[in-house]
Amino acid sequence: MKRMVFGRAWMFVLLVTAGCAASAARRCIPTECANPVLLGPESEIESLPAFQKLKALRPGTPAYETGSIHYLIERISRSKRHFMRNGETFGGQRAAMHLRWKFRRQHEREMTAEAFIDEVASRSKLSGKEYLVRGDRNEYYSLRQTLLKELEILTAKRDPALKGTGVPADTPEGP
Repeated sequence: MKRMVFGRAWMFVLLVTAGCAASAARRCIPTECANPVLLGPESEIESLPAFQKLKALRPGTPAYETGSIHYLIERISRSKRHFMRNGETFGGQRAAMHLRWKFRRQHEREMTAEAFIDEVASRSKLSGKEYLVRGDRNEYYSLRQTLLKELEILTAKRDPALKGTGVPADTPEGP
């Protein structure tokens, strides 16, 4: 009798644990939406050291692309959001540290900010799982989409005249 009660108790624990894990897995599906969550308030962007450095660089140059990557990593580092990698949740500083490490490993060649997002900051090389960022209501968003949005905002803040044009600041617009 004791063995049967003990067995049922363990079965109950397993069922509850499995239910919670399944519930957590459902919550971690990235939200598909036109407006991904931002890493922090737009009002703080211009005060970031990485943004200040970018203002002195010419868009489209390798130095500007590297500066944009450092800007994105700085935004993650200062973010109060939580980031998910391979099922584990991390704060902004830890997530930034990991992406900085991955970037240094990939930095043998020049890389655009978009390539950094796609090749380094979107998913785990080991598991293939997408990196996620948690929103205000515990919904999860693709870190890739979030960083692409942050990059778009960076361009608009740095070069207000080019907002939404896709044209780099110092590039002639035609013949």
